[in-house]
Amino acid sequence: MEPTRAQLRVLVAVDDHVAARGYPPSLAELAARVGVASRSAVKPHLEALTALGLLTRESRTSRAMALTVRGTVIVAAERTRRVGA
Repeated sequence: MEPTRAQLRVLVAVDDHVAARGYPPSLAELAARVGVASRSAVKPHLEALTALGLLTRESRTSRAMALTVRGTVIVAAERTRRVGA
């Protein structure tokens, strides 16, 4: 199963934040980056990405998320698709 467009935006935003700052975004930063109104709107996307095996998360730990190898491959493919579009 592949991520939805919204889930893909979240995944790319996590990767961009880590690349720029060296650590994962907070839920508030992630919500602002993908243009949703609240942190709670981001949570279902993170849960789905985790279930798809694209993201790992530590419960009860702030900013504890990382792309898996498969998540990294999908982000790279999305970036390539955007350049070619």
